[in-house]
Amino acid sequence: MAPNGLVARPAWSASRSSARRPARKRAEALLGGIEMLQRATNLSELTERAALEVLGLTDAAAAVVYLEGPETRPHLAISGALDGATADARAAMVRDLVPAGTAAAYALLGNAGTLLFARFRAGALRGAILAERPDTAFEDADGWVLTAFAGHLGAAAAVLCTPERLPQPKRLRPADAVVRFSDPTAGQDRAPRPIGAHPLFCLADVIGPSAATAAVRELARVAASSSSSLLIEGESGAGKEVLAQAIHSGGPRRDRPFVAIHCAAIPGELLESELFGYEAGAFTGASPRGRAGRFEMAEGGTLLLDDIVELPLDLQAKLLRALQERAVTRLGAGRPRPVNARIVATANRPVREEAGCGRFRPDLFYRLDVLHIVIPPLRERPEDIGPLAEHFLRKYAAAQGLRLRTIGEQVLRSLELYSWPGNVRELEHWVEREIHFAPAEATCLERLARDPLAAGHQRPPQAIRPLREVEREVYAAAIAEAAGDLTRAARELGVSRGKLYRKLELYGLSPR
Repeated sequence: MAPNGLVARPAWSASRSSARRPARKRAEALLGGIEMLQRATNLSELTERAALEVLGLTDAAAAVVYLEGPETRPHLAISGALDGATADARAAMVRDLVPAGTAAAYALLGNAGTLLFARFRAGALRGAILAERPDTAFEDADGWVLTAFAGHLGAAAAVLCTPERLPQPKRLRPADAVVRFSDPTAGQDRAPRPIGAHPLFCLADVIGPSAATAAVRELARVAASSSSSLLIEGESGAGKEVLAQAIHSGGPRRDRPFVAIHCAAIPGELLESELFGYEAGAFTGASPRGRAGRFEMAEGGTLLLDDIVELPLDLQAKLLRALQERAVTRLGAGRPRPVNARIVATANRPVREEAGCGRFRPDLFYRLDVLHIVIPPLRERPEDIGPLAEHFLRKYAAAQGLRLRTIGEQVLRSLELYSWPGNVRELEHWVEREIHFAPAEATCLERLARDPLAAGHQRPPQAIRPLREVEREVYAAAIAEAAGDLTRAARELGVSRGKLYRKLELYGLSPR
């Protein structure tokens, strides 16, 4: 027995899932509760919404939610069947237990296990949730759900405390002060912390019952506990950035920034200054105050290098040096600045193959490939399609004020038969489109306005052809595309000039 009657419980496991509610229904309720949190516009509304959602999440009779921070007044919300004296006692209990430990686990209070308690922490904010059943003990599954919900509650509270979401200074009340996530260092010109408009994804957002997705989640849990470099590979739309955010949110750097840069979306001449920053007057048009780069913005947190294979070779060398020395030099600066950011890189094609073809530095690949996760395409895990589609259905239906919650069998069969070349992103956009054509009062999506298989996206099966015939066409097309330039053709094919010559001789091809 711990102090204050705390009884710690082991983490939830599928084998002990509650008989009262299947695991899938619990997950659905959790997702719905998270969506309700994200619709709150201030901390008072957030705590009130959270207290109401806890009742449905855990089948509790009453719930108490408490939130506090050094620069915001405490917020308390109580829902359910509690008389005045009991409510005051439960509120006092929650306040006393908040400072007692971290937000890592849930606990059962008392010997009967009729009180369930979970803490949360996000930056300088901290708080707790208490759920109560007078006559029925809570189970491990209830603890798992409440812990996950508490984590999202903390993230939502942190977002509502960012400067962008608060009134302008002239309208601020003393009780609505901004939470400071880091103290500025005197004399340094640091860019503002890049906190997004919504909470980051967490491991609960990696949805899917397939064995492949379960394996990805397990690898993600291992990666979350580490600060080593991580390489995530997968086709476009497979969910690489969602996984990167989830790993950041589940690790020791969760309270520090998550900064992303899309290497393919920024012109090469600007990419270096985006990564490493620049000093005042470093180039024409530079800010007179200089600017911090993404490495400095991610100090103490995670830097996501999206589409790392698109990084030019000259910048790959500078990136490698920054990783090895744990320091960056701004453009126009004379000395390096130490940085502490975990690097997560993503790629939509195998980086090892790119390195073997000379399009990516092998030494940088080995530096990034300490931990490695490959996300399978959606067509290889069709059992994930239904849960993902229902998740997106509830998300966009709520945004449109609709009641849609489930997907009918006929629709599910149509979705599972399609190969989804755009993966999870394509599925999400498809579902977002479909909700606009559903009946206003419908709770189940029974039919599709446009069947994926009939939309012309599904490629017909191709006849099997001899490998020699296909290879000859590939080499011929490369020579034609390169206008007879053998060096360029070899580079595009990813082979040596010697091998190219042998293939040309074998197939009777000649450059134009």
